[in-house]
Amino acid sequence: MNKEEYKKELLDLISDEEYAVTDNIEQAIYIIDDIKIDGWDGYYEPNAPRVLDHHTLLFDNSSWEEILTFGTVVVPESKTYISDTNNIELSNLGYSRLSLNNNHLVGFREENFSNKEQNFFSLENVKQLDKELSIKGKEQNISRSNDKER
Repeated sequence: MNKEEYKKELLDLISDEEYAVTDNIEQAIYIIDDIKIDGWDGYYEPNAPRVLDHHTLLFDNSSWEEILTFGTVVVPESKTYISDTNNIELSNLGYSRLSLNNNHLVGFREENFSNKEQNFFSLENVKQLDKELSIKGKEQNISRSNDKER
């Protein structure tokens, strides 16, 4: 898959209201060109868990290596972002940049992370976070569906 094909899939999902966009970089979980994918699906509340998991960015015909090359993955919980270039706006907010080939999605090497980061990115913790976010997202989607029906 090339960047334009990937971007078109994202734009289709945005058009279908399956993804939301944001102007607030602190709400973004992925940035491709000038598009910021909102991790809270348009319903951001401070300290609320994300609704949209990074794994939803991985389509059947794409890979993490491609996604990372096409744009920037932002991880608000760890104040990190994965990119081959510095993002001044994120850096000014205290985010640390992880390289494309050594991060928690691709090429993870524990010795390059602090103990706190190792615990955060442990497989067990990631699975638990995915589960919690999935449950929370389903609950919010059901709530939004009920609100729309009224």
